[in-house]
Formats: sequence, C-alpha cells, structure tokens
Amino acid sequence: MTSPSTPYPSSKIQEILAICPKFRILVVGRSGVGKSSLVSAIFGVDKKDIDIQHDRAGKVDIAHEYTSKNNPRFILHDSEGFEAGSTEKWDTVKNFIQEKCDEKLPLKERIHAIWLCIETPRTGMRLMQTADEQLLTLASKLKIAVIVVFTKYDLLFTEYFRKAGGKGADYSIIDTNAKSHLKQLVEDHKQKFKYATVSTHTKKYIGLSNTFRRHRKTDESYTRAMLTNAIDITQESLLAPESSLSLAVAQRIDVNQKVKYSIELGLEHYWRDLGTCAVFRGHLLENCLSRIHLDIIGTWNFNDPNEVSSDKDFCALLYMMIPFKLLQPEKDFYKGMIDLLQPFLGSKASLFKLYQESNPQTTLCLEAYIVDLLLVLYGLFVNTLSMELPRSLNDKIVPESLKAYRDGKSKDVHQILRETTPSGFALAIRGPLASKKIKKSIAEIVHEQLDRA
Repeated sequence: MTSPSTPYPSSKIQEILAICPKFRILVVGRSGVGKSSLVSAIFGVDKKDIDIQHDRAGKVDIAHEYTSKNNPRFILHDSEGFEAGSTEKWDTVKNFIQEKCDEKLPLKERIHAIWLCIETPRTGMRLMQTADEQLLTLASKLKIAVIVVFTKYDLLFTEYFRKAGGKGADYSIIDTNAKSHLKQLVEDHKQKFKYATVSTHTKKYIGLSNTFRRHRKTDESYTRAMLTNAIDITQESLLAPESSLSLAVAQRIDVNQKVKYSIELGLEHYWRDLGTCAVFRGHLLENCLSRIHLDIIGTWNFNDPNEVSSDKDFCALLYMMIPFKLLQPEKDFYKGMIDLLQPFLGSKASLFKLYQESNPQTTLCLEAYIVDLLLVLYGLFVNTLSMELPRSLNDKIVPESLKAYRDGKSKDVHQILRETTPSGFALAIRGPLASKKIKKSIAEIVHEQLDRA
C-alpha cells in the first residue's frame, strides 16, 4: 500500500474555516444599550478585552476590527445608534455595509450578520428610529442577516411585574404578558420587519437581557436561554454554510450548536462509513483518532491557552476509558489497543497499527472515542458556563469532567455501542444498512444521552 503524503488525514473543519476563519459581526446601537455585555456574553470574552470605544468619550470608527486574544474566532465592528433627525451616522453605516457586503470580496472579509440593538420599548416608547428602519431595508436588498436585538428586556418585565402587584405575582404570566407587548409592537411594524427576512426563518427579533433579574435576583438559566435563542435566530438567518460554521465555532453560549456542527461535519467527512473510510486509508490509527479529536476540539473553541483539551494526556485518558476487554475480548484486538496507547503513555515503543478497513474492531474503537469525546466536551462546556469570564480551561476542570463522565454515563454508552456496531461481515461487504447503522449509533446515541442529562 502506498503511504499517504501527510501523516494525518485531511481536516474538513480546517478546509471550511480557511474560507471563513472568523465570524464577522456588525453591532449597531446607542451607547449604554448593552452591546458590550451582549458580545461579552455570547462570545465568552471579558468586556475589557473587546473594549468597545463609544462607551467612552471619542468618535467611533466603524471600520475598526475588535478582536479578542481569548477568542480569536470572531471580528466585531461597532457603530453608534441613530439619533432622530440626524443623517450623518446613517450615511456612515450605510456606506460601510455596502462596502463590506460586496460579493467581489472574499467571504471572510464580508460582514456575515448585523445585530441592531435597541432598548426594549416600554409603554409609550417608540419602537425604532427611521434610520433603524432604513437599515432593515438595506440589509434585505444586500441579502445580509440582520437581527433586531431588543436589549434590557428585564425592564419591560419589571414594568409588568409592578402592574401585577409586585412580590408574589406569577412570573410565567408576567413573562407572557411582557412578550406579548413586544410582539404586538413588532406586529404593528410588520411592514418594516419583513425587510429583515433573508431566509425561511420568520422570527428576526429577540428580546433579551444579559443579566436577567427577577425580584432583584439574577436568573442565570433564563438569561442563558435568551442568549442561546439569539444565536439560534442568527444561525438560521445566515445564507453561507461557511459563515454558519464560523458562528457555531465562535459563540460560547449555545452547547447544542457545538454538538450539532461537530456531528454534521463528522458525518460529512469521516463518520458515515467508519469501517470503510477512504479518508483514513493508509494512515496510522493513532493519527486517525488525533484528526477526529483535533477537529472536534476545534469546533468547540474553548479558551484553552495551555491546550489542555488537545494534549496527549487528555487523549490518553479518553483512550483508556474504553473498556477494551468488555467491548471486544479478542486477544489480538486488546494487544492492538495497547500498541495504540503506547506513544500517548510515554512508551518508547514504535509499534503503530494502520487503520484497517472492514474491521469491526477499528470501527468500534473510532465510534466509542467519538461518542465519549462529544459527551465529555458537553459536560466540560456546561461546567465552564458557571466560571468567570474569560473561562479559561485548566488542568483541574478537564480531568473533573472526564471523571464525571467515566463514573456516570460511560458504561451504558459503551454497552449500547457494542450492541449497535455492525458485524465484520456487514462491514466487509460495505452494505448501505451497515453504514446507516454506524451513523445512527453516533448521532442518535449522543442525542439520547444528552436528552437524559
């Protein structure tokens, strides 16, 4: 067999991210409306790190690219909101958007989405300025996703809380009434909001608070749900699949987006036929696992300055989690896995197994590793959400997440994998049902386990 030209299989995520490596977002809104807090919460960076200028004295440069060393996967452009009767700021924004939406530009240099931030209107307040409406119209013509983000939704909630009598009122009814108020305002401006429709998704606005409070207490769960909704709506509004991946990678609030894109990319490139994968042909099994690991980790985009999630110790702990004797007791397979683990455990041995097509042992090893890694990362991601920004990974939280999964779901997961892996004969003849079964055993098992979380 001819040796591959590179030691590692090709990377699908690197191929796509080369087209659009960073999600480029334009955030428009007045000073104090909550733009810095919104960007900080969704992309998981400290507000001081992005340092939006117009929260201080001085003129805003809309062309300036705000970036973060703690999250290199997004670029922020900031613009002041619009004042009634003023056209200067609108002209600046219009010219910039037209320039950055030119189809002649590479995708990575274009604006991928706009968040128009407006303080949630309470009773008697105007929904938006004329220039806001002009922005929606322009975005529609240029086919760029624009989401109207009504910030400080908690102020509207508080208004209805007081109307309901204050302490002791039913929060769910208050929330329903406040949302109905906002929805009615949007319906009254329906003709304007149609300009925000650039895909089949019809809901182009979101009311949210970056620190939603109920009766003087911050409701972290509700706040996170609103921020996640903002990501979902933005994601569904994007037209280019490459920018969709860039947003999924850049954002650090929506764990389900991480799972979704990890699975979709894997199925597209590697996982559909794990037992007969041409991408892995001729490569060492160790390098196949490393490629899978690095691509999945790349999608999750943790703030990991010391690369704890991709170092050899983390990989070795995941390998060791698979109960080899239970899943495949044959002596040759167990020996092969020991050979595989040796380089990661510090051994000087040089025995490496090549990826073997139509081998149920190889399939089971790859499949177990993928499912284990995704479920461990899910737990790790959820754990980081309670950390202070910028939520850096360390050599404590990663092993803790591994241990929690190993002591919890892992045994049931491995047993399910053992029962659903196709036989060697099925893989040898490369039957379509065998491929379908592998696909199901990754995507469905992961989602089934997460539904039980």
